[in-house]
Amino acid sequence: MNNYNRDLELPFPEALTAVKDSLAKEGFTVVTNFDLAQSLADKTGRRPYQNYLILGACNAPLAEKAVKLDPSMGVFLPCHILLYEDERGTHLSITNPMEFFERTEREALREMAMEADARLRRVINQVSP
Repeated sequence: MNNYNRDLELPFPEALTAVKDSLAKEGFTVVTNFDLAQSLADKTGRRPYQNYLILGACNAPLAEKAVKLDPSMGVFLPCHILLYEDERGTHLSITNPMEFFERTEREALREMAMEADARLRRVINQVSP
């Protein structure tokens, strides 16, 4: 999958704040916050990452349009944003929405994916490297 990736020169807590702020500027709300590091620690007793969050972000107007055109589009929602920390630093990865919609024959869905894509590209570019 062709995600958008960026290594950040920010400590994890500052990076998380910057990502959430940037998402909000682009009209996204964080609707899920899955702490994989904590879940693994709870289930396996091991913690391979100090910090590893998977955020689910939703732009409600775009999501509403997509599911009105095709209710099955809900399987692609919300957009996933991965923020994790390892020995090399803090890393950000954002799902490329065009990956899901590039083969659709519905032009309106493709246009919404392009809009979501443009917004998410701005998010990753707004977060300080």
